[in-house]
Amino acid sequence: MSTALNILLVEDSDDIRIIAVDFLQAVGHSVHAVGSAEEALQELASGSTFDALITDVSLPGISGLALAEEVAPRFPRMAVVISSGYNLLTPELLKKKLGREAFLLTKPYEFDTLEQVLAQIAQAQATS
Repeated sequence: MSTALNILLVEDSDDIRIIAVDFLQAVGHSVHAVGSAEEALQELASGSTFDALITDVSLPGISGLALAEEVAPRFPRMAVVISSGYNLLTPELLKKKLGREAFLLTKPYEFDTLEQVLAQIAQAQATS
């Protein structure tokens, strides 16, 4: 396992959120999970810092994409991972919208794929 990350996970499905938290903790990461973009923004406003944001696109209220668009410029060292079941997003479109690189996970994704993305994030942060 690569370096442990402090992750903010935004997922509105209770079942998926619980499974994702269990997996992320099992591979050594610290996770704070919330069910909406609004909760994520509150957490960030409280001064909490994270190495990575993992968010679903389809959330009630503020979308995960809108959350990422708001968070990306404010927290340039926090990696952004967006998961979507829609084929409309591409890494290029995400870069254009966020003004920087982001990771895209197409749902349903395998946890091995998520772990590979997190290893890339940990490696990039270790060298920066």
